[in-house]
Amino acid sequence: MSLGRSRFGLRLAAGQAWGSLRLYWTGALLAVLLGIIGFSVQVPIRSLGQPAHPTEPLVRLATIPAADAGIVGTASSLEPAVLQARAVQQLYELLLILGWGALIIAGISMLSRFAAHAAGRGPEVGVRRAAGASRRDLVLAFLGEGGLLLLVILGIAVPVSQLVLRISLAAWPDAEPGGSLTPWAGVLLLGAVIAFGVLAPMRYAGGRFMRGGADGQVMLAVPTFQLAMSLMILMGGSALLHRAPDTAPAGDTGNQTGVLLSLETSAESPEARFRDIVSLLDAVGRVPGVTGVSLASPGTLLGLGRVDDVTTDCGACVRGQIYIRYDLHTATHYLVSPDTFAAQGLRLVSGRGFTAADRLDTQRVALVSRHLAVSGFEARGAVGRDLFLGNDWPNHPYRVIGVVDDAARAGIGGALEPLDTIYLSVLQHPPKQAELLVRGEGDQVNTSRAAMAAVAGAGGAWKTRITGPPDTVLASAVRPVRWFGRWFTVAGLVVLLGAVAGTFSTMRMWVDSMVAEVAARRAVGATRTRIVMWAFRLTAGVGIKGVLAGTFLYFAVLRVSLTNLIGHTPAWDPAVFAALAGLLLGAALLGAAIPTMGLLRKPIAALFS
Repeated sequence: MSLGRSRFGLRLAAGQAWGSLRLYWTGALLAVLLGIIGFSVQVPIRSLGQPAHPTEPLVRLATIPAADAGIVGTASSLEPAVLQARAVQQLYELLLILGWGALIIAGISMLSRFAAHAAGRGPEVGVRRAAGASRRDLVLAFLGEGGLLLLVILGIAVPVSQLVLRISLAAWPDAEPGGSLTPWAGVLLLGAVIAFGVLAPMRYAGGRFMRGGADGQVMLAVPTFQLAMSLMILMGGSALLHRAPDTAPAGDTGNQTGVLLSLETSAESPEARFRDIVSLLDAVGRVPGVTGVSLASPGTLLGLGRVDDVTTDCGACVRGQIYIRYDLHTATHYLVSPDTFAAQGLRLVSGRGFTAADRLDTQRVALVSRHLAVSGFEARGAVGRDLFLGNDWPNHPYRVIGVVDDAARAGIGGALEPLDTIYLSVLQHPPKQAELLVRGEGDQVNTSRAAMAAVAGAGGAWKTRITGPPDTVLASAVRPVRWFGRWFTVAGLVVLLGAVAGTFSTMRMWVDSMVAEVAARRAVGATRTRIVMWAFRLTAGVGIKGVLAGTFLYFAVLRVSLTNLIGHTPAWDPAVFAALAGLLLGAALLGAAIPTMGLLRKPIAALFS
């Protein structure tokens, strides 16, 4: 008997839930849309962090091999691949925070919508209580509404999330296939939001009489926060999407074509590798039409190198009002050949570059960047002074023979490297892994074929692979940045939609809570125009505060984080900023204008009642 009653009670609750949703279908539809878009952003982003390998996320880049040239280093040295992986991971963590923010702000807007409808459902709750409905009956009916809403949201959002995840993985360079969806955290948050929202009318169930209406003045901090967050995220996404591949090497390489080759040798001894490198550079340099040859450590073209300590023979540098001779720095290390600076368009500021005479058995020499020349040496300059690699001070000094312009850092992770830079000769430190950049006057195909033929004819134990034209390699370095930019923009659009919806709901509640003041102003002779302008002044403050707060958060928080991870990003796009600021301000004004005009159409006596 009790089982039949339970089934009857469930059917009755489901029927009441469906009837209520049909009655308030506009608010339910908006809540469903907000839940779907918030869930469809957060869940795929969260799923991208599932490990493809025990220590790697799905979004990762192809590993840059270490040069393995036997250079003295410290235990804290970092290879380019480590820095690149660290930058990708930190960008992903920032994106995950924004994904959670999108879902949370969508949830706040859902709660605002539920709260706006709760005030209108106060009389309905009073009627049900007066008709004998218990609190338990009301809770079951409202939770039934929430359960139906959650099922509709998940029924649409889960397959959409799976599709978004697959599209995102397909657009990411070198992504692992077959990412699995992890929706549980999003489901729990949505369930809590919906449960809390649908139970909002229960605050009118205090007695067996009809109650309704908004009490007190609604706080406007929530829409201000939502507007600020949406502006901040969308400006960040715009900056990443508009980040041009401006990280090509400095200087002008003209209309020359080029090709980048990845080399690996099986020769174990430094002497054998030295002989192979000399033969290789000579063979490629003698190819007709070749105008520049650069053999460097892997990642040099992208501005990615090994990071380790270096001690400079500063001379008489002042540190904390104390004169010191030897100064410890952290610098980026590159291995380069004599023609690397010319092939990559880097300008020699002072001193000389490497030559064929800087060999394995001669005095160790180095070039430094302009930044290290200023920060690591006294005013009379770096040329002619010594430096020491790693923890090898004072055993094996390197004589500084020249200063080079600071180079751009194209690769993701380059911004994590120190600006202080040291260049060492591949002839004095023959690497096992290297990249060969060949520039020529012929077309791209002929340059590539000539370079491959010259490497094969040079002898040695080289394994060769074509990476691509240098311009293409540099442009591809921007692809992960723009991938993140697209995701930032998607998250920002979700936050924007949630902010607009939440602002409309909150401003409606705010206007409803100000009915008594509107009635009093009209009673003492205020015209409709003055009342509208009064409401506009108050609500415009919400939009202006949101725009100002969002601008501050972008420049003080998000742009600083992006610059620290990927280097220079455009400060802002005035057109995008103007459009977003106008949209957010317009949403606040329109959200207040519609219910305010509705109040002004009512008689004063109706407002007081």
